Amino acid sequence: LIHGLRGYPFMMNPLYEALQQTTQNKKVTVFQPNIIKQGNCPLKEASATLLTETLSWARRHPDTPILITGASNGGRQAAYLAVKLKRKHAIKNPVMVSCIGAPLYGSTMTDQPSWRESARKLWRWLIRSPIGGNHHEELVKELSWASTSAQNLTENIRNTELEQVDLYATPADQIVTPFYTGLPRGVKNSSLFLITDEGHSSQISVMKNFWAERCSDFIDKKTAHA
Repeated sequence: LIHGLRGYPFMMNPLYEALQQTTQNKKVTVFQPNIIKQGNCPLKEASATLLTETLSWARRHPDTPILITGASNGGRQAAYLAVKLKRKHAIKNPVMVSCIGAPLYGSTMTDQPSWRESARKLWRWLIRSPIGGNHHEELVKELSWASTSAQNLTENIRNTELEQVDLYATPADQIVTPFYTGLPRGVKNSSLFLITDEGHSSQISVMKNFWAERCSDFIDKKTAHA
């Protein structure tokens, strides 16, 4: 369970509690890490320790399903991890990835494509300054709308053989916009879920039980086939 930018592990507690209740008759190991620098760094750096630990676990349990869930910027990490595990390291474990309000294709809050270049430069300076949150320069580049990093991540998740991809977003999202940045088309074995009348953070409390049921079903299905 991967928290978002500037977040903490406890922010994923609603999902953890829902999963515990739904899978109480199953043996489930949950990792709820504290992301390095709270995710305020390039995607590769933020995900490095997670990738090492998850890969080590996968090799020790090659038949066990792996479920990777991330919220907001953590959703980018979830997608990145799933792609690396399957494509680069070719693990045999069935993988389910859930991205909740994830700016997979970037965010117009990071870079406003419709603005004049002078205004865009000023905005990019502001969000890297103490006033705007001291966001890491490389992270700002990655999160810019349709950046090279965003296009590569989206294309990679489209072309990776993942057993299940669940993508959640809310049209009411006013933090990561537009909301469809988290709903790329053409992803294999994917399902898209719109959560109405909820914001970027509050959507977790609404979809947690639905998500937990889908996780439980995936575990049952893939364990039965092991």
